[in-house]
This record gives sequence, structure tokens and C-alpha cells, in this order.
Amino acid sequence: VLYAVIVCIAPYAAAASGRSSLAPEVQRRMELAGELQEYGLRFGFAPTNNFKTYQEGLESYSLCYYAEKFSLAVKFARGSDCPSDRSKYDIDIKVVEALAGIATPLSRDLVNAPIARFIMVVFHEDFHEQMIGAPTLAINESAATLLGLLLAREFAFQKYGAASAVLGELDS
Repeated sequence: VLYAVIVCIAPYAAAASGRSSLAPEVQRRMELAGELQEYGLRFGFAPTNNFKTYQEGLESYSLCYYAEKFSLAVKFARGSDCPSDRSKYDIDIKVVEALAGIATPLSRDLVNAPIARFIMVVFHEDFHEQMIGAPTLAINESAATLLGLLLAREFAFQKYGAASAVLGELDS
């Protein structure tokens, strides 16, 4: 009877966690993302749905920044929403590890990023979701980068120590 209970409960427990079949490094990074998000709550961040899952085939995200020729009004798009007419638009395509506002799963590039980069990106993307209605893309990105770095530095100092390589990388 005990064997039957174990056989029936073990698969249920594994499925309930949703993480048992993930590679150890992915599991560690998901746990670290959760720890970072808990830390953000102490600074007034609202909870987000970012980094709760891992998408095996997702390497990174492609972002397209574009403006009409002779205009400074920069817009952004993802994937196929990017305009392709380079005679009409100045187009700059960037590859990034994560995006805010889409319940972003961990990408392969973010899982493989150095710890300092991982920490900063998680705070950066989660801060975007705290700034709904920023007047410009430039202000939104600048604020998310500044707060991402400041919180990453403070978290690294607390978790890894003043002499850690992670803090050193964030300070460089």
C-alpha cells in the first residue's frame, strides 16, 4: 500500500512543482529570480509574473527601435511588427535576454548570462512594470537601468559580500 501511495503521489508532486524536469542551472536561476523578486518587494516593487517559467526553445528576444527619417520620435516593436522599409525608417535591431510586460519566461541567453548580468536584468525588467505610463521610452529605459543597477549592487553586496566578484562586476 505504501508503494502505491508513493507511486501515485510522486508524479503529482513533480508536476505540481513544474520544475523537476528542468536542468539544474535553470532551476537555480529560477530560484534566484524568485529571491530577487522577493527582494524587490522590500523596495516597493509590485509582484510581476516575469521569470516564473523557462521556455526551452527561447534563446533571446529581438527588439526593433525605429523612427521615421529626420524624426527623433523613436518607437519600438517586436519581431514581425518591425517596419522593413529602410528608405522610410531608421531601424536599429537589438537582441535582448528579457522583456517586461509579457510575463517573460527565462530565456536561454539569460540563464547563461553571468550572475551579475542576470541580477541586473531581472531588476531592470521588473522595474519596467513598476513604471506604467512613463512619458518617453528614453525615461523608461534610463530609470529601469539605473534602478536595476542600484538594486543589483545592493542585492549582491548583501548576498555575496563586499569583496565578491559579482559586486566587483556590477561596480566596474
